[in-house]
Amino acid sequence: MKNILTYALFLFVSIGVAQSTGYVIDDNNNPLPGASVVIKGTTTGSTTDFDGKFSINAGPNDILVVSYVGFETQEVEFSQDELTIVLQEGVSLSEVLVTGNRSKPRTAIDSAVPIDNLKTTELVNTGEASIQRALTFSVPSFNAQDQPISDATAGFAPADLRGLGPSRTLVLINGKRVNQQAQAYLNRTPGKGEIGINLNSIPIAAVDRIEVLGDGASLQYGSDAMAGVINFILKKDTAFSTFNASTGITSEGDDFQFNSDFNTSLSIGDGGFLNLTLSYIDQEKTNRAGSPGVNSGNISDSSLPNEIKFAQENPKLGMIVGRPDLKQKNLLVNFMYPIGDNSEFYTTHSYSSRWNRSFAYYRFPGWRRDLAEAGFLNVDRDPEGGFDGFIGYHPTFERDIQDHFNILGFDFNLGNDWHLDLSVTHGYNQIDYTVNRSVNRDYLKANGTSPTSFKPGGYAFSNIIENIDLSKSFNETISFSAGLEHKKETFEANIGDPFSIYGGGSDSFAGISADQEGKWDRNNFAIYSGLDIDISKQFLLAFAGRFEEFSDFGSNFSWKMASRYKISDSTAARASISTGFRAPSLHQRYLSNTQFIIVAGSPEPLLQGTLRNGSDEARALGFRDLFAEKSPNLTTGITFGNKSNFSGSLDLYYIRVNDRILLSSQISGEGNQSVQTLLSNAGVVSIQGWINAGNTNTKGLDIVLNWKTNNLNLGLAGNINETKINSIDTPEELKGVNIFTREEAGLIINSRPKYKFSLTADYNSRTFDIGFYNTLFGNVTVTAPESGGIDQVLSPKLTTDFRFTYKFTPQLMLTGIVNNIFDVYPDITLASTNTAQAGSRFKYSSEVQQQGQLGRNYTLGLSYKF
Repeated sequence: MKNILTYALFLFVSIGVAQSTGYVIDDNNNPLPGASVVIKGTTTGSTTDFDGKFSINAGPNDILVVSYVGFETQEVEFSQDELTIVLQEGVSLSEVLVTGNRSKPRTAIDSAVPIDNLKTTELVNTGEASIQRALTFSVPSFNAQDQPISDATAGFAPADLRGLGPSRTLVLINGKRVNQQAQAYLNRTPGKGEIGINLNSIPIAAVDRIEVLGDGASLQYGSDAMAGVINFILKKDTAFSTFNASTGITSEGDDFQFNSDFNTSLSIGDGGFLNLTLSYIDQEKTNRAGSPGVNSGNISDSSLPNEIKFAQENPKLGMIVGRPDLKQKNLLVNFMYPIGDNSEFYTTHSYSSRWNRSFAYYRFPGWRRDLAEAGFLNVDRDPEGGFDGFIGYHPTFERDIQDHFNILGFDFNLGNDWHLDLSVTHGYNQIDYTVNRSVNRDYLKANGTSPTSFKPGGYAFSNIIENIDLSKSFNETISFSAGLEHKKETFEANIGDPFSIYGGGSDSFAGISADQEGKWDRNNFAIYSGLDIDISKQFLLAFAGRFEEFSDFGSNFSWKMASRYKISDSTAARASISTGFRAPSLHQRYLSNTQFIIVAGSPEPLLQGTLRNGSDEARALGFRDLFAEKSPNLTTGITFGNKSNFSGSLDLYYIRVNDRILLSSQISGEGNQSVQTLLSNAGVVSIQGWINAGNTNTKGLDIVLNWKTNNLNLGLAGNINETKINSIDTPEELKGVNIFTREEAGLIINSRPKYKFSLTADYNSRTFDIGFYNTLFGNVTVTAPESGGIDQVLSPKLTTDFRFTYKFTPQLMLTGIVNNIFDVYPDITLASTNTAQAGSRFKYSSEVQQQGQLGRNYTLGLSYKF
């Protein structure tokens, strides 16, 4: 009897839970390795192997949800018979997206706001090692390029959406805010005065897809989301481990690169996972300096023989203008473990270590005759007088950058469609500077010698964010979300070594002095809520509001209304109107420094100062304590598709920024005695500072078209964008002083392409893949300074990339990529612009950006899955 009962119990369990097996293929009978098979409503799942085969423990009442990137998701009933599941290539409109809505994830066709969904393969196919460069050639409204000869800015490429500056683009990882970098952009390059995110700290190999929200999102995420949101969705339980290695070089023989990464995942328990990514990048510098030689403007009748000889023998005058040397290591862990049937614990940890080295202006011998007279550095005195051996010197600017990013959270299913998410997010960025091959001229004058290596100090920024998010779908009609957020931000300025701050400081980059160092923090608390009402299957209305209180400048309330009307199952019109805001960063409130830069009217770098906002000196000049920018935002568009795998979207946007925070022009005090006195006391030739003074309008158009067949994918994406400055509010104390000259205005309205379009074609087969990618960068304008000159409009540039992948096996692939096949460069900057080209040392302008100054580039890569 006991044996009969045991057998019956075993039989009951076997019937209740059995193994379902099968294959997942496309409509050409090709296996789909790595497809996801999950029991609906649970975290229990499996992935297919290289033959498309899967097995999963399921019960007779279970529904299997089968999905694969680029294909339509299918739901299949459990069966003890072997299944063959055929997935159809999906229109991108049907993919579920999570960005921009806290209450209910929606597909692109169901969303009331425009969201682009980029697969990692689209980034990898660009052949670019960094995410910033890859996004530049993948997302038309995204811009980022390396910044040569820009001190600390060369360690970070200012990146933004819609030309609104790095400070107004919010970056998320798995929906959680990524901290700002510690460095503010101070030089005259696109993004001057802004603070961005170190996107280079995110390894491409760890990313599953990227969702780009093209709408203001201060309601959902708080400060900074004026231009949009970039959300990096990390890989989870991948089917395979993947190792990639690549190397590359330019047609000029420089910029040699070696890149490698490894991604793997481990199944933890029933439905949990640990995904691990390691990556390494080694990049050598490039040099695209001009060759002015004796025509640089530094040679005159008063020039000494050694100066003339140096210019004759070194046409580039020792300059190095290009991408920096770089070494970077990344580690990223993404982990999830289920709690019960429908809740989970999740955590993400990322660490990045990055060293790079760029170069300051080469100190031309005629700029530093005091060193020659002191017999310091490379001086060989001519017996007949003069300094035949002094050839100047070339300071380096080196940065050690550390990034930490951590998420810890619980996602609870409370039952009855109530969901509660509790999370803590921590981010930290630190940058420490080293200046080599330089000198402290004041210390040399006083002591007869000087160090040649300096530690000028550095900066650090961190935040800790606690979130409580609650959501509920009451029925098919009403979805609700609400949440609380507390955030603490900390900014630090760390003092330089004594030699770097003595007198005028180390040449090229003076150290952070005792009166500039410090540690500052602030807290803010936010409460927010949203309501989605599906009035019918066609018509959606969405409402949201957010109140936020900051400890340093006050409060802000933002709101949003959005709607969507489905004209058909694959076509919908949408629109949204909202108010956004951006809080002044701690960097902009508290950073002050001195540095050597090219000042208009001078052929050599001079010492210039940045005032600390809120200081007595800043207030005396009318620089009010910073407060929040405000931004009305309007978006309207249409998304469409058909049964022939054609899809597209077209969206118009209008963004007004009031009280925009600007880093002023270099104020020399001309026409204002109080400014002249301040400069004299500080020992600098000019000052600049942050001020709420700008009012701008940005309008534009985003267009995306995609068409897929069994083997061929075609895409056209474009952005047309224009920003205008409506007014600059000058303080009464600075009447008569131009606080924002036309060259500074040019960085906002002329430095990014007015339009950018990309046309792509990918052909895939069992044994090889081919890709052609064309990107058209629109015109930009080199803006002549207030002192005179002629603006130069740089013509549009078309770059063409080619990719060929050979598949030795489904696991082993070899890829060759040629970027910029036709070796296209920007137009050469004309001397008539009268811009800071330092006597034609810059062949191409550093004040505008199109495709960059790299030229043709070759990459060869190997990928192995196991």
